Amino acid sequence: MEISEKQKKRFGFLKLLYEVTEGQENCMVNMWELGKELKLSKADTSSIFDYLSGQGLIQSMALGGGMRITHEGIVEIEKALTKPDEPTEYFPPINIIQVNEMKGGVIQQGTNGSSISIVSKDNVDEIENYLSCLSQFLKEISLDTEFKSEISADIETIRQQNKSPKPKKAILKESLKSIKTALEGATGGVIGALATPKAQELISQAKDILDSLP
Repeated sequence: MEISEKQKKRFGFLKLLYEVTEGQENCMVNMWELGKELKLSKADTSSIFDYLSGQGLIQSMALGGGMRITHEGIVEIEKALTKPDEPTEYFPPINIIQVNEMKGGVIQQGTNGSSISIVSKDNVDEIENYLSCLSQFLKEISLDTEFKSEISADIETIRQQNKSPKPKKAILKESLKSIKTALEGATGGVIGALATPKAQELISQAKDILDSLP
């Protein structure tokens, strides 16, 4: 792959991460879902992640691909956007990267027409109600700390998206899938609690919400 093509993909990845998190450092996004939105192969996604994290522009947050944009990454993107004719520390001028068209804040040039799907208010309300029930369930039962932290991180990611005027489907779906998988696959000291009807109901509700997302 030519250097210029690598630069396009790296910039596109960081720019999209900035967009979906609305420049918030505490919002976790799954790197593989972001790669899918940009039509990147897993190899390209992994390579881009390694480069950007190596430069301190993004940071790994959880197993399975959870990551966040760093303060340095936000500064880098905002410099590029405010002065598109000038290079930044890690990227050439945007005009050289050939970002010629912007739609809804998402990079289109050089990304095979990718876009971010927006979630309706009805979906957001349904998800928020689900999170309230899930949070209450977590409070009522004794859980392994690591397991609880994993689900809590997904809950926080979803709530950050729900606060956005335009929640992103890819991020919501990935976090809901993570919650559902964690509940289904829990073992050891958690399994007794998860065998309760309430836990099974939460798993079923997560599946229903995933099926209902556009």
